[in-house]
Amino acid sequence: MNYSHTKTMEIRGIRLDEIITYFEQISGSKSVSADGRSSVESKHWYVDLLPEESFTFMHSDIPVVHFTIFANDQAVLDDVIKAIRLKTFRAGG
Repeated sequence: MNYSHTKTMEIRGIRLDEIITYFEQISGSKSVSADGRSSVESKHWYVDLLPEESFTFMHSDIPVVHFTIFANDQAVLDDVIKAIRLKTFRAGG
């Protein structure tokens, strides 16, 4: 499929396996390539996830995940971004 719209994002504080689950919950199917990179694909979008990294903050390792969303049109891309932002939103309190 020809994906003409993309967005690269970074999420901190949420592990890779949880982010993959969130993409699966918004209608994606997970796959793992031979080099160990994960991806999630739906009918109108695809996400390429890089391996999880981390940084240390106050003696804690914080996970960092970079990924790129590919979509066949801007409206689909916007919907996926909105859905993943809602799923990864964390409010302090």
